[in-house]
Amino acid sequence: MGVFSIFGGKPKDTPTVVGQTLKDIQLNYIVEYLGENWLVKDLNFISFGADQAIDFHLHSDEGNELHLQYLEAQDSYRVYDTDRPAMGYSRPTEEMALPQVLYKDESYLYQKTGTGRINEDLEFSYWEYLNEEGKRFFRIEQYGEHDFTFLIGKEVDPLYFDIVGDSCED
Repeated sequence: MGVFSIFGGKPKDTPTVVGQTLKDIQLNYIVEYLGENWLVKDLNFISFGADQAIDFHLHSDEGNELHLQYLEAQDSYRVYDTDRPAMGYSRPTEEMALPQVLYKDESYLYQKTGTGRINEDLEFSYWEYLNEEGKRFFRIEQYGEHDFTFLIGKEVDPLYFDIVGDSCED
C-alpha cells in the first residue's frame, strides 16, 4: 500500500521524481497509482494520422494490469480497464458504426472512427464512444480481418501518479 492511499489520495502539489513528469516514464520505471506500485513492462508509440499517443502497459506486484495512454494533441491521459471479455462481433465498418453502445448498464454515444499505427508497423481501425457524462470511453479496435478487442476507460489526472524510480531491471 502506498503512502498516499493511507491519507486518502495524493495531494495536488506533491512532486514527482525531480525533473520528471508522467510523460517521461520509460520501460522498467515504477509509478504509484491508487496506492499500488506499477512496473512499466511495455510501451508502444501510436500514430492516429497527425496525432500521437504513447501506450504504457503497467503491472503490479499483486498481479494486476493497467493500460495507461498519453494523448499528445490533447495533453491528456487515459486509463483503460484490462478486465474485459473478448469481442464477438462481425467486422464493423464506418457505415455500420452503432450510434450508441450499452455496456454494463452504461450508455456510450458514437464519437469518431479512424485508423492508427502501432510502432509504425501494425495498422488498426477504431470506433470510439463516450458516455453521456463525457468522462468514460468505450473503444472498439480491429487488427487485421478478424482480430477485435475493446477498451473501457476514463481520463485521469496525471497528478494521481507518482514516479517512484527505476526498477534497475535489464
